Amino acid sequence: MQLSNTLKSGKLIKRYKRFFADIDYNNKVLTAHCPNPGAMTGLAIPGQKVLFSRSNNKNRKLKYTLEFVEIDNYHVGVNTLLPNKLVAEALADKKILKLKQYSEIKPEFKFSQGIRFDFLLTGPDLKPCILEVKNVQLRRNLNDDIGIAEFPDSITERGSKHLKNLSVAISQGYRSVMLYVVQRMDCEKFTIAKEIDPIYAENFINAKNNGVEMEVWACDISTKEIKLSHQLQFT
Repeated sequence: MQLSNTLKSGKLIKRYKRFFADIDYNNKVLTAHCPNPGAMTGLAIPGQKVLFSRSNNKNRKLKYTLEFVEIDNYHVGVNTLLPNKLVAEALADKKILKLKQYSEIKPEFKFSQGIRFDFLLTGPDLKPCILEVKNVQLRRNLNDDIGIAEFPDSITERGSKHLKNLSVAISQGYRSVMLYVVQRMDCEKFTIAKEIDPIYAENFINAKNNGVEMEVWACDISTKEIKLSHQLQFT
């Protein structure tokens, strides 16, 4: 996915009220939307270099959006809206081999009352497939040679609900896939952060045992483009 030509570089002053970030840009303070409900551990430190975009939408209250944080010369994506776009692009390009046989891609699939999944994939003579996407940005083992990405970075009741309902979907004749998108380039493995959210970890194991397929994809990130690049190992 091509990134906006309007990406600008600045320094984070502070992130606050979850969805706001003040950025120092050319000695001016800009307030940006922070599209991330998570803890952003290690990614919201005052003074960190950040990349942000500017919207031309006149109806937006905040013109700017925090997109990436720089860690050890790597850009880490913090915009949780990007993974769905990246996956949609990869599905259209038939890049995800296990899912390339599906010809129809329906976003925002309403599964039941109060439960929506990111995608429903269908195709001739194929079992319909529900696909849920999660954004991964957490890495805590920064001093180790082999980076390990972790999810979640905070307690996520919504995430647990999705795992449970992916299992329910299997019992109703669907194929279910959970796809984790790691928006950073310094990780070779992936794990569930069970001490952060033990309930999610338990639901993850149950969902896997019930037949939910787990996929983890890393991204290639530059100032011009971000895309799914390769799969990561579970650990």
